[in-house]
Amino acid sequence: MSMIRLRGVHKTFLEGNRRHVVLDGTNLEIEAGQTVALLGRSGSGKSTLLNMVSGIDVPDAGEVIVCNENIACLGESARTLFRRHHVGFVFQFFNLIPTLTVLENLLLPVELAGKLNNVARERAADLLARVGLADRAASYPEQLSGGEQQRVAVARAVIHRPSVLLADEPTGNLDEAASSAVLDLFAELVSASDVTLLMVTHSREIAGRCSRVLELRDGVAHELQVQGT
Repeated sequence: MSMIRLRGVHKTFLEGNRRHVVLDGTNLEIEAGQTVALLGRSGSGKSTLLNMVSGIDVPDAGEVIVCNENIACLGESARTLFRRHHVGFVFQFFNLIPTLTVLENLLLPVELAGKLNNVARERAADLLARVGLADRAASYPEQLSGGEQQRVAVARAVIHRPSVLLADEPTGNLDEAASSAVLDLFAELVSASDVTLLMVTHSREIAGRCSRVLELRDGVAHELQVQGT
């Protein structure tokens, strides 16, 4: 079953007096449960594509179908609600709220979705244990290392059991050991939750850990061969 499908997606941005074409009739299809890495040079439109799939942004033309819903046709409020229920997002810079504890950050998605209850609290405790931070629930983000903060961010992205998990350079600010731990965590949580993962990365080595690799060139997604297949 197709979980993410882009059909003829166009997106341009104004740069001074000229229009910069970022996505130029992009077509893309990702099946449920697949792990897909998205490569491309800086400015090629990788983050823009993630923003389309999450509903943060909409295309100038084309369809963006996620979980059988053409979210490009939805208004901003409807896209926000869709994202809260169906999409998890992991950012390069963690995006944890500094005034909230680890547990409060983790519970934020379910609270915003109006689903904060004892079941959600139990899941939060389980996720913290699985990411090795059971004893840091009352800590604040500034008290954690970069790798620990990203582990919290990954747990937060899956607490509401999304169908789609998006990650934008999730290891870009981590050292090699922390990066490896976060990637192992992705693999574990994706496998356990049967979630579809689309991850932007600049690293072909990291991309090789995914089941599919795409490269965005000239506004079009090209399939690359995964090493060893």
